[in-house]
Amino acid sequence: MSGHTALCLFGLAAVAVSLIAYANRSEADSKALAVTRVVRLSLLTNTPRVCTTYETVALLEQVEGEVGAQAVRKCLHEAGQDDSGAKDLRFYDLSISGDRAVVTAEMIGGFYAGSRFTLEVLRTATGWKVDHVLDLKLNRDGFDRAMRAAVIRDGAGRDFADCYVRTLRQQVSTHELELAVMQGRGQEVGRSEALGCARGHQLKQVILWGLRRGIARQHWPASVNRCIMRRVRGLDQSFFRGFLDPESRDRRTEILGRIILYCNPNLPNNPGTPWSPV
Repeated sequence: MSGHTALCLFGLAAVAVSLIAYANRSEADSKALAVTRVVRLSLLTNTPRVCTTYETVALLEQVEGEVGAQAVRKCLHEAGQDDSGAKDLRFYDLSISGDRAVVTAEMIGGFYAGSRFTLEVLRTATGWKVDHVLDLKLNRDGFDRAMRAAVIRDGAGRDFADCYVRTLRQQVSTHELELAVMQGRGQEVGRSEALGCARGHQLKQVILWGLRRGIARQHWPASVNRCIMRRVRGLDQSFFRGFLDPESRDRRTEILGRIILYCNPNLPNNPGTPWSPV
């Protein structure tokens, strides 16, 4: 083999190696873009498409606190309710191995501003989907500020908002709150603290605040919501004081159920109170 031929072959081999490396890098970049895209869609949007296209049933079971089809239905029902208010994400860690990726992203804006979520993302037959929340590092100060602002904005009053956020911080550790969010129990946290802060003249105002937030999640017509609020607002003080007495829960549920059926007669005969105010 002549020296010239050897150089040519060596040059071709070098080009081939470069092309392979470029192809591998391009594939890795493509995977990274696909993974970060689906994470953005999962965390920043709240449409029905998210429930079926960008998240697995396993994730929905984790964050909705339901199983199988019921978890999907709950996600679809809550679609469009943007409670987090996040504006963007900042990505920190991303590792991809075959059809599995692990990514850490920090929320920008909203309740979870400055909080970091570590997510497992899997490549399925229909594309990449978020499959599990592996970890949450909550920015508690930012969360408390956002919670206080939301309570005041919803009309519960500054005194109650200050008491609620302060009591929640004292009674529920950041770790407990992180676990509750990851396990789909976020709505349950803080109910007893809310009632404790609502004693006295603020009680009715706070119950109405919780009720207003609850029925907003049902996607009922605005006229139905106004009817419910008007009738509950007209109940006497004994009804509201009953929220401080666990033994009166069945009676409260019966009264609220009657009001719901009166204002929205197309519902089943036993709608229950899935939106229990506090």
